[in-house]
Parts: sequence; structure tokens; C-alpha cells
Amino acid sequence: MNHERLLAASIALTVAFPARAETGPVVVHPERHPRAFSRRWFELSAHGAGAARDCSAACDEVDPLGFAAGFTALLRPGREYALGAGWDRAWFRWRPEGDDPATAHLTSLRLLARLYLLATARLDFWLEASVNESTGGASRRVAPPPSSFGTGTGAGLDVFVWDHLKLGPRAQVNWVFAARAPQEGGGSVGAAAAPPEAPSIRLVLQLGLAVTVPFGPAVQHQP
Repeated sequence: MNHERLLAASIALTVAFPARAETGPVVVHPERHPRAFSRRWFELSAHGAGAARDCSAACDEVDPLGFAAGFTALLRPGREYALGAGWDRAWFRWRPEGDDPATAHLTSLRLLARLYLLATARLDFWLEASVNESTGGASRRVAPPPSSFGTGTGAGLDVFVWDHLKLGPRAQVNWVFAARAPQEGGGSVGAAAAPPEAPSIRLVLQLGLAVTVPFGPAVQHQP
């Protein structure tokens, strides 16, 4: 009889004071994906860089380090490739023997093709090849410089910071060869009056940063 009363009391306590299992509602947070920025049909970029040079002849009077700047316009119909044109110029300090210091420069016009090896939600990593026409010159009067054909390669990493703005490092090398002699003038100039020739720069390496503005319609097949 006592056992039955104890069992009944235990059941009553269990019903009156159920165990409180603190099991709150389970909240499932949706997985957060990085924002995917649209690639666009047109891109304009500007870059500034430090520069290093090499010459086709002795040019100890030209500093080995200088600076460079340039612009690039691209048509990008697909995520993986683009075609375009560019302009850049590299400047170096020049100290001609027996004359005042000046600045020597190499200007290049480029037709280029760019391949995007990595195009993630926010990053564009690219490699570039170009055909160039380059012209040397200086900040002082020099003999008419020949224009030269050459090639170029480049690489860069662009990071989207906004829908229409990318920033990132870039490297570029321009090689110069196959110089074309300048056209002869009509008059004759004495050897004593002939201006000096600008340094013959045959290679320029640029390392710097680029600012790119994508615009136009978005490229199809976004991830």
C-alpha cells in the first residue's frame, strides 16, 4: 500500500513539475555569399609606376630608375578576355656630359590583348601581351628620334571596391627593337650645330598601381 502511494506521489510530481528542457527555437542563418561584381563591356584605367631601364648602347649618363604613367582603354565582351589600346611614358634623369641635366623619356603606343586567368566575385587577375610603337625623346633639344617597333607583356590584380571602380597592382615590360630611321630634312646642318641624340632606351620595366573604371552594359553569364 505504501509502495502504491509513493508511486502515485511520484507521478503527480512529474505531471505538476515537468522537467524544463531549455530548447529554444533553432534559427538557421542563410549562408552568406560574397557579393559578385558585374564585369562590364568597357574599361578605362590609369596607372602610375616606378620604372627601370636598359639601353641598347652605353647610357651611364641616364639614371637606371625613374617613373612612368599611362592609360589603357579596353573592350571586354567576355569575362575571360579583352582587347584594347594603351599609351604610356617612362621618364629618366639624363646628365649629358658637358651639358645641363635633362630628362630622357620613352613613349609607347600599344595594341593589346588581355587574358583574365582568375575572375572571382571581387578579383580580376590578368596577363597581357601587346605590340608597341615606341619613340624616345628628351626634355631638351635632341636629334629627331626614330620610332621603333616592339612588344610588351604585363600582369595585374584588380580588386573591386565599387561597381564602377577597381584598384590594384600591375607590372609591365616594354621591349624596343627594329628602329626606323627618321626622315631626312630638306636642309643641311653642319656637324657642329647638330643636336645630340637622345639615349637609346630598349627596355622599360614598370611596377605600380592602377585605377580602373568599368562602365557600359554588364557582360552576360555572371556567376
